[in-house]
Amino acid sequence: MVTLRVWLHRGHDGNPGVEALGLDLLGFSTWARSETEVVEKLPAKLCEYSAWRSRHHIPIDIKTFDVEIVGRFKGDEILLPPTSSQLK
Repeated sequence: MVTLRVWLHRGHDGNPGVEALGLDLLGFSTWARSETEVVEKLPAKLCEYSAWRSRHHIPIDIKTFDVEIVGRFKGDEILLPPTSSQLK
């Protein structure tokens, strides 16, 4: 099972809505008008992302997954901290 760790970012550039940014999957993100909607979009978006990776010969196994929201942020700019593997 894969754990999809996401940060939720509300109000990018002062606009309404919430972005979900995948911490462990380069380029994975989606947007919706509310936090509930963006979380509901994650399964379909993850399938699209997996198909895209497969087309580029870098498949991932996502048959089953959990979503873990690891942070919620609000404002114009965010900076994701490095993961522990990047600190080594």
